[in-house]
Amino acid sequence: MGAKPRSDAVLKTLPEDVQDRLATYLRANSLEKGVAWCATELEVETSTRALSEFREWYESTGVLTEIKRIADQFKTDLARMPNVELGDDTISQIAQQFFETVALKERNPELHMGLRKLRLREQEQQLSLKALEQKVREYEGKMKDAKSQLEAVKNRGGLTAETIKQIEEAANLL
Repeated sequence: MGAKPRSDAVLKTLPEDVQDRLATYLRANSLEKGVAWCATELEVETSTRALSEFREWYESTGVLTEIKRIADQFKTDLARMPNVELGDDTISQIAQQFFETVALKERNPELHMGLRKLRLREQEQQLSLKALEQKVREYEGKMKDAKSQLEAVKNRGGLTAETIKQIEEAANLL
């Protein structure tokens, strides 16, 4: 027999519009009334603990959804400003700082730390990408040098001892 599902799992899998209705109801009523409301209106058996966990989860999800909506609107608004030319990286940095500030003002340390970790991960990925791009440029340069050296050997007409030595030197560039 499988493990028993979490008591708030049923609530988290309700359709989004039903979750919205439930959250609205819980803002205006007690958890005890919420249990009865879920049974009659949603035909879902639940508990006050499950409703409490759902409410906390829903509110934190709502904050993230709202932040994403604000970020998307911010990017759209900036794109419409003819005198402002910011790259995607700069816009993301500004938005990230805004979100971190919102998280602090909301007194949500988990969200703040999550956003900080996200920013650090993005910075690490950017550094890794730049390092990889540099290696690719170096490799392409070595390939170009090797190709031009091999073309020069070919144009001279043969594989002399000197030619073999040039090929070996060109191969060491790779």
